[in-house]
Amino acid sequence: MSETDETQWFYLNPEPHTGPVSESELIQMIESGKLPASTMIWSPGNPAWEPASNHFPPASAVAPRKPPVKTIAEGSRASQPAAVAASTEPETAPSRASVAEKKISAVAVASAVLALGLIGVGGWWLGTWQAKGHYESLTAQHAKSALTNVVENPAVVPPKKELPKVEVPPANVALFRVERGGKWGFMNGQGEVIIAPQFDLALDFRSGLAFILQQKADGPKWGYVDEQGQIVFEPTCDFAGNFSEGLARVRLGAAGIPRAWGYVNTMGMTAIARQYDVARDFSQGLAAVRVEGQWGFIDKQGAMVIQPQFEAAGDFHEGLVAVRRGGRWGFADTTGALLVEPKFDAVGEFSEGLAAAQDGLTWGYLDRKGEWAVTPQFAWADKFSEGLAGVKLGGEEATLWGFVSPAGRLIIPPQFSYVGPFSEGLARAQVGGRIIGKWGFVDKFGRFTIEPRFDNAEDFRDGLAGVMFGQEESGRFGYIDQAGKYLWEPRN
Repeated sequence: MSETDETQWFYLNPEPHTGPVSESELIQMIESGKLPASTMIWSPGNPAWEPASNHFPPASAVAPRKPPVKTIAEGSRASQPAAVAASTEPETAPSRASVAEKKISAVAVASAVLALGLIGVGGWWLGTWQAKGHYESLTAQHAKSALTNVVENPAVVPPKKELPKVEVPPANVALFRVERGGKWGFMNGQGEVIIAPQFDLALDFRSGLAFILQQKADGPKWGYVDEQGQIVFEPTCDFAGNFSEGLARVRLGAAGIPRAWGYVNTMGMTAIARQYDVARDFSQGLAAVRVEGQWGFIDKQGAMVIQPQFEAAGDFHEGLVAVRRGGRWGFADTTGALLVEPKFDAVGEFSEGLAAAQDGLTWGYLDRKGEWAVTPQFAWADKFSEGLAGVKLGGEEATLWGFVSPAGRLIIPPQFSYVGPFSEGLARAQVGGRIIGKWGFVDKFGRFTIEPRFDNAEDFRDGLAGVMFGQEESGRFGYIDQAGKYLWEPRN
């Protein structure tokens, strides 16, 4: 497969952006430590710059010398993730057992979420890329017990293991991940610990489940825990995605191994057998998958409803998805029909009826017909949220961000080193430079309602925002409310 078949990424180094580089090149830079997990990255079709670890967890993020977590009961049988992959060789009528064994055989953080790191667009991610030798030995070891496609062999729901917790939260109560003494757990919106810190890493809840990372004898592994503190899916995956619309993408094996991706349901059972080279989250009932260098879309039953035909693809938003063909970007609908012909250098996702698009060196905003609603004039443009969008004004050397309306009118003049989207009436904003600048929160008049004093910050969610003091691996992480009061003090 050529580099042009892969998703192309840009990264801040720190200013201006560098790229594009292929996905495999980016993974190599992250795994080697050349790019830290806090590096902000972007690819066409994504809504905004995000920390590299939201999509590509760095192997160095979890020290191999760390002992296994001991709060989980030892000695009990580990339930395997739903893991079935299509063979890369043609099959000629083997037995069902041999087919299953052949089928038992990458990529935030890599996101959402930054673990122990930059609190950026969506959180912190950690993980590891496993060697092919380990991948093969792991799959061979568990071939007979691993879950197969539910159509072929109905999977048994893995037993839940109860973990230490302070109290059981009521249903639909927002939980927030917290860290103490190097272990992660969860608190509620009042700052009360609900699930005691005990995991090597935990990420935010999605669809009632949260990632957990456990250090195993054969390396760090991903699993899922529910809101009652019970393991639903034992940590056995080399990488796992967020649950979205009831399904999560999982990978068993090192990044780049063919047909290593599939999907599991919230009970930890295989929903769609592992058979894809790369997979994305479900959105509006469809998920982008890559097969032999081309991207198509599957439904929740694994049927290929849009045949692989694109060089790259994003996620569906407002009924449209960004796709690349012939090196240019456009938008397709849920049938695969191109509603906006591929003719742009890069695009973002549709949000509030508009999508950012690049024409040459400048960015503007398209409507759903592919017409310019805001003519290209910005050095960079993010998606609209709560009626405003962050933009960087000026030429290639522009460094300051402000906010514009859907009509392109400047609402908040450029004055920030970087900004996040508006969420619950406030937006993250940085002043003082991308490297040493401080983060605070501004209202829709551009006024700091929470003064810039944090080294990192994330968007408000359910009344709280994560904030951080210090550097990525040794920082102090906490939560504030919209008045700037701490609900969880940043301390180690």
